[in-house]
Amino acid sequence: MGVLREGLEGVEDYLAFVERLLRLGRREEALRYAEEAVAWFGKDPRLLPLLDLLVAHRGGVGDHRARFRLRPNLEDYLALKAKLGRAFAEERPRLLRQVQDPALLARIYLLEEDWKALDRLLKRASPEAYPALAAVLEERLPQEAARLYLEAAKARVEAGGRAAYREAAGLLGRLARLDPKRAREAAWGLVRAYPRRRALREELAPLLGSPHEPHEPRP
Repeated sequence: MGVLREGLEGVEDYLAFVERLLRLGRREEALRYAEEAVAWFGKDPRLLPLLDLLVAHRGGVGDHRARFRLRPNLEDYLALKAKLGRAFAEERPRLLRQVQDPALLARIYLLEEDWKALDRLLKRASPEAYPALAAVLEERLPQEAARLYLEAAKARVEAGGRAAYREAAGLLGRLARLDPKRAREAAWGLVRAYPRRRALREELAPLLGSPHEPHEPRP
C-alpha cells in the first residue's frame, strides 16, 4: 500500500488506490484520497468514477455539487434540491447555467413545472435538439412533442440524401406513436412537396399506407 500511495500521480493512480482501499474495508481512508484527487485535478472528466464513489459512499452536498459540475445530471440536481432545502433557490441559477443539454433542462423544467422557462427553451432550441426534446415531452406535452418530431423530420428532408430521409422516417415513426393520422398526412405532404425524390418516397413508404390503402389523403 505504501508503494501505491507514493506512486499517486494521475487520476488513474488515485482510482486504483481508492478501489484497493475500499476492497480492504478502509472506507474513510479511501474517501479521503478520492476527495484529494478531486481537489487536485478539478474538472478532469476522468474523475467521474471517483465522484461516483464519493456520492455512493458519502453523498454530501459537496460531492453532488462536484459531480454535477463535471457532468450535469438529474440525480445530483434533485439530491442538491433535497439536501439544501430553502438554500437551493440561491443555488439553482448557478446549476442551470452549467447545463448545456436542452433535454436535461427540459426534464428539470417539467419536474418543477416551470412553464415559462420551458417555453423559452423550446423557442431558442435548434432543430437538431428537437428529437431529444420531443422524447422528454411525450408523456406530459404530447402535442408539443408531435410538433417537434414533425419539424425535425422536415429539417432532415430539406437536408437531402437517403440517410437524412431515413432519419426523417424514424422521426415520423415516433410521431405516429402519438398521432398516427398526423404522421401519415405529414409523410404524404413531404412526398408531394418533393415529387422527384424517389429515395424519399421509398423511405417514407411504411408511413404512406398499406397496400389496402394505396391512395394519399386529400389535401
